[in-house]
Amino acid sequence: MLVNELLTTGSSNSCTTIRRNTMSVKTATPDQTLDTLGRVCPYPLLLTKKALEKLASGQTIKVLCDAPASAEDSIPRYAEKQGYSFEAVKLDDKGYWELFIKKS
Repeated sequence: MLVNELLTTGSSNSCTTIRRNTMSVKTATPDQTLDTLGRVCPYPLLLTKKALEKLASGQTIKVLCDAPASAEDSIPRYAEKQGYSFEAVKLDDKGYWELFIKKS
């Protein structure tokens, strides 16, 4: 269930942040970083699911993703459906997203 959604745009570093659920996930140091850059949908989602299966409850993963369909739709939808905290930061100047998911 979507508890809270925040959208901010930063002009100084060209980034957009989308947060779902009540806490800021990106402020915690991630337990794992998953690089899916260059992969097209559905591979970023499949790799993310596989990595999340290995994480313990309460751990956080940072996913680097440059596939718009995965970063803006399939991965956030999957995280929300699973009840995980989710936050996305789009780095416009670098051309990819940093997706932070905290497993509940």
